[in-house]
Amino acid sequence: MEDLQIHIFALLGVLEMAIVLAVVTVFFVVRSRRLADTVRALQVKLKQARQEDGEATDFEQYLRDEVLRNQELIDRAAASEDDAEKKAAELLLLRKQFLEMEIEARALENNPVEFQDRLAAGMSELIEQLRPEPETVAEVPEAQTGDTETEAAIEAEEPERATIDTHDAEFNRLKDVINN
Repeated sequence: MEDLQIHIFALLGVLEMAIVLAVVTVFFVVRSRRLADTVRALQVKLKQARQEDGEATDFEQYLRDEVLRNQELIDRAAASEDDAEKKAAELLLLRKQFLEMEIEARALENNPVEFQDRLAAGMSELIEQLRPEPETVAEVPEAQTGDTETEAAIEAEEPERATIDTHDAEFNRLKDVINN
């Protein structure tokens, strides 16, 4: 027995580690059982909800319901006399057009070419409605104070401002994004 020397501190360290592992194991076992019970209860509730609801709605039906709900919101906002509500009605009208475009595009999912064409046409219509009209800015005459030479030099250096229409470039970019 004297040949077998047991270090008491090593033995106590191993014993302490075993106790800690046992406590952690018990904690996780109890926790997993509670979570399993919660999952089972939620699955039962989900089955009951499916039976009560009957048939699940698909995405197209959801879009149609959203169009109807959106129309009700548009009617309420348009009937209001508040300017903010009227602007909200305009935005809701754009949303309705987008939802209708989505429904039409979903009907063409089987034909990718028509799908892309319809999507591009619908998006260009929405962009046209969102785009503000280009405005030309008239030069404001300044008071004749100062040297005419310096004013002539400044005018020669600065070109006049012109309205640049980027509609075609934006439309082509939109087509590229949709086609890729």
